[in-house]
Amino acid sequence: MMKHFFISLFAIIFIAIISLFCYQYGEKKGYQKGFDVGYSYQCRTTTQDNPLDDENHFTDKRDGQRYKKVKIGDQIWMAENLSFKTDKSVCFKHTESNCKPYGRFYPWNEAMISCPAGWHLPNDNEVNQLIAFLGDMAGQKLKSASTWNGIDFVGFNGLSAGNFLPADYIGKQEDAFTGFGDDASFWSATQNDDLRANGWSLKHDRTSVVKFWANKVTGHTVRCIKD
Repeated sequence: MMKHFFISLFAIIFIAIISLFCYQYGEKKGYQKGFDVGYSYQCRTTTQDNPLDDENHFTDKRDGQRYKKVKIGDQIWMAENLSFKTDKSVCFKHTESNCKPYGRFYPWNEAMISCPAGWHLPNDNEVNQLIAFLGDMAGQKLKSASTWNGIDFVGFNGLSAGNFLPADYIGKQEDAFTGFGDDASFWSATQNDDLRANGWSLKHDRTSVVKFWANKVTGHTVRCIKD
């Protein structure tokens, strides 16, 4: 009898805890009961959005990192550089604390699959659409106003993180980080050829968006766009 009693007691306590959790963190759903309106609560699952997310933020469910996002014309862009860790991605100066503010540098093959579900690496056509919407001085409008000479017209907050050159690519003993403070370079999903892919950049001395191509093993930052 005592065994059944403790099992029942444990079940009641467990149900109470789950119910309390659902009440605090679940989704409130209305229902009609006669002439009264009642409410039930449905627990959130790992497939649902983080309760802290809103129209200006989203959470990458793979690692729990939360990012700002911004609507520009008909597109929705990340307003921060991606910092999801992949095998060959690196932080500025190989220092983990630099990953959140500046994002990671990705080789192109990893950049292509690095964006979270519901987002993707933008291709040249999508970048061109962004530039066309912004019009004159598009680059200046995308640059951060707090870290260099931009005006951050739409909240894109482009940071001058530079780019990454692996040691074996440049024939040196150490990796190189170049362009910090002067250049923000982003990968495009559009290939140039088997060895090279396209990218787009913001530069300290230019008000326009500058297109470039680079070897796929070099590292550039990633701004994902919503599907």
